[in-house]
Amino acid sequence: QKLMQLEVKKSNETEILDLKIEQQRKELDLLENEANFLKNFAPVDGTIGDVMAQVGELIPPYNTIMSLYETNPSVIKAYMNEKNRYNISVGDKVLVESSNRDYYISGTVTEVGSRIVTYPTRLLEVQDRKIWGQEIFVKIPENNDFLNGEKVYVRAQ
Repeated sequence: QKLMQLEVKKSNETEILDLKIEQQRKELDLLENEANFLKNFAPVDGTIGDVMAQVGELIPPYNTIMSLYETNPSVIKAYMNEKNRYNISVGDKVLVESSNRDYYISGTVTEVGSRIVTYPTRLLEVQDRKIWGQEIFVKIPENNDFLNGEKVYVRAQ
């Protein structure tokens, strides 16, 4: 009788443990699927420019983690000062001009940012005074003579 009770108890405990193992496997599968979903691959081949995050650091949404430079830049990011109002829309033609040499090329506005961000330190005339503005992204032909990271001006045409 006691042996039978022990066998029933063992069977019940084994069944409970099997259920727990199955539940843990399902949770592991869900976590692996989520981890695969969180992987983000670069849309182009290029060179890593800046890394703005550390391993294990919690990054707020919309913050840049790293920059990737294409061999020839094909997208220019520009800033419109928040104090000025520009009539710029997606699809507009603009002139992208080098700030330090006589070179320019025509481009097309592909995106107008929906938030105000701080200008990169490199673009500030006074390094310790922040300036805020709206981002715009301009597509330029891939066969251009701009260098990655070259400072440019974007002018409406």
